[in-house]
Amino acid sequence: MNPDLLQKTKRILGVVVALLVVVLAYLASTRTEEISVAINDDYMSLSYSSGASFEIGFKDILSVTKAQDLYLGKFVSGSETGRYKFGVWDNPQFGEYNLSIYANVARTIVVETSDQIYVINFESEDATDSFYKAFLELLQTKKAQATP
Repeated sequence: MNPDLLQKTKRILGVVVALLVVVLAYLASTRTEEISVAINDDYMSLSYSSGASFEIGFKDILSVTKAQDLYLGKFVSGSETGRYKFGVWDNPQFGEYNLSIYANVARTIVVETSDQIYVINFESEDATDSFYKAFLELLQTKKAQATP
């Protein structure tokens, strides 16, 4: 094989391998970044892949409402990426509150407890609406079970 052609082939192969490594690293980092929601007997927990989490006790919930295009305000602490926002934010409507959202979904659920406000959503508006409806039904069931 021609030495120049061999050198050119090695360079091209090196560039392809480097691009593959970059793409795989990107895919690995985006897959590990996520918001998780778990419903337990007495509370709901929201956690982010960074290890941060919130717990919302069902007995502490005062109201659950939907909002569209909510003004989020300023980032105080937590994690903010192109895809997720998780942590503490501050806006004129709520003051400091807990945020756990997919950044590209305009619809949110506002959960007000006796001492905190939580704004959450899911990967799409349909998923957010479905969770909202199911969550209200769950809370109604919990209230009915608590009433003797």
